Formats: sequence, structure tokens, C-alpha cells
Amino acid sequence: EETRWASILSIKELKELSNTVPGGKHCVERTDLEALVENHYPSLEKAQSYLRSNETTVLSRLKSVLSQDRGVLNFEHYSPSAEHVARMKRLGATAPELYNNPNISPRSKWFHHPRYHQNSQMPPYHVHFREEMQNTLRYLYDALRVAPGSSTPYTGNSGNDDKYSHQEQKYRSLQNASNYFRGCMRGLKGHVQIEEYACFPLYEQTFPDISMQFLYQDHKDLHETEQAVHNAFHKALIKFSNSSSGDVIIPREEILELISVVLDFDSHLMSHLGEEEEVVVPLSLTDKQICF
Repeated sequence: EETRWASILSIKELKELSNTVPGGKHCVERTDLEALVENHYPSLEKAQSYLRSNETTVLSRLKSVLSQDRGVLNFEHYSPSAEHVARMKRLGATAPELYNNPNISPRSKWFHHPRYHQNSQMPPYHVHFREEMQNTLRYLYDALRVAPGSSTPYTGNSGNDDKYSHQEQKYRSLQNASNYFRGCMRGLKGHVQIEEYACFPLYEQTFPDISMQFLYQDHKDLHETEQAVHNAFHKALIKFSNSSSGDVIIPREEILELISVVLDFDSHLMSHLGEEEEVVVPLSLTDKQICF
């Protein structure tokens, strides 16, 4: 356990954590810690430099997501994959009336199209998934702000946190994040089933030249990255379930690692939803009936 701590925490942070261990005695001396850290990094300075850089990157990504307005239909905060960009170029060449039409693209024009409200549309069904992922990350940010070494005062999402200990507050935030994520994934599973058994077959029947097969594979890929998030939450929360939450210490770097995993999934999901919309919404702006 000391080796794991030494590999991810500064000397100052580890000594602060040592003071919370029953007995209040430092676990190891500075020279011992330096030797342990150097088993993982070229030097203590390199380790601390890497951790500071990594933390800055994760926090920058996190704050960017938390600042987004995810309640809008025209959500554009996603990065399409190179494969999708190439796909849209091919579709623009083979079906220009759908994918290379100035009356339909860019996507901001969808919602003002005269046929937008005549057919069933995908974007309204995607809004709550974006919002739920944002809420998951908001609770994780709360957990980070009560982590040892944090310079940000903890305020929490509720006004009744004073009666809980430092570690109990962290546990509650992690548990809230996990619950939010699991609820979001249950809804996403049902959503995917509706798409695969009703929506996509309808699109392919109505537009036989437009293949939806890539979306089935995207759903499989999403499921795999989703499992990585469940595993990361389990790794963090199992420590609390095996002990009194007030006696458990989760280093700040472990919470950052969990946030990074969730951010990766969030980015994947946002790209999938956006790419899916780019393909299916133009099909629902034609004079052919699309109802699901």
C-alpha cells in the first residue's frame, strides 16, 4: 500500500495522509519514499512534474464538460472520428440531396427545417444522456474537491454536508456519481435496443442505399468502454464497502484517474450521439414518413 501511495503522491501529501492513519504515526521516512517513487519514475521531481501536468489536463477537460449547455438540441461539443468524416464524404458523394444539401447542412439548420416536426427525430432522445453524463462528472468533481491535497474548498451539491466527515463526503459524492452513471447506462441500454430493433431497420427499409450497420458496431464499442467505467467505480467504492468510510483514504490521483476514465467514455458517447445524428436526421427531413 505504501508503494502505491508513494508512486502517485507527493511527499507532503503522503505525510498528511499518514497523520490520518490510526496511531497518527508517519509510515515511512522521506528517503524511503524517494526510493519507492524512483521505482516508478526517473526521479521524484519527474514524478511530481508528471502528476501536476496530468492533473492540469484532467481538470481542464472536466471543467470544459461541466461548462457545456447539454440541454440544447443542437449540441456541437463533440469530435467526429476520422472514420466518420470519411463516411460523410462518401455519403455526400452518393446521396448529395441528403448529405451535401445547403438546405440541410450544417446541423444548425435541421431544427428550422419545415419537415423537422413532421417526422420522428433522434436529437430529443439524446439530450438526457448528455445531461446525465455531465451530472456524473459533477459529482466526481465534488469528490475531488474533498480529496487530500485539494486547494479548492469543498461546498458540495447540498447544504447539509457539515455533519459528514471528510471521507464520508467523498464517499457520498462517489456513490452519487456511480448511481447516476448506472442509471444513465440502464436508460442507454433500452435506447439502443429501440434503435437496433425499430429505428435502424425502418431507416434502412425506407432508404435501402444508406447502411446503418456501422451504428451497430458503434454500440458494441460503447458497451466495452462502458465496462471500463463500471470497473473504475468498483475499484474506488469497494474500499469503502470493506471498511468504515471514515477510515478509508483514496488518494487524489486515484480520483483523477477515475475522472479520466469517465471523461474518455463521455467523449466517446458524445461523438457517437453526434455522428449518429449526422447520419439519421437528414433522412427524417425528407418527404418520406419516419415514425418511431
